[in-house]
Amino acid sequence: MSAINYQAFSWLHEIPRDARAQPFADLANAWHRFFTGQNERPVWKKKGETRKNF
Repeated sequence: MSAINYQAFSWLHEIPRDARAQPFADLANAWHRFFTGQNERPVWKKKGETRKNF
């Protein structure tokens, strides 16, 4: 995440690195599985229909 300006967004230091990176890794995995024919197209989850996670 070197492209993020930590001086402008100093609150990013308070968030664990994995919490910032995991959503993008999951999204990349979803698109990879879609293009290899394993899954259907990824869709955005609607508010209120998601699991309670970290």
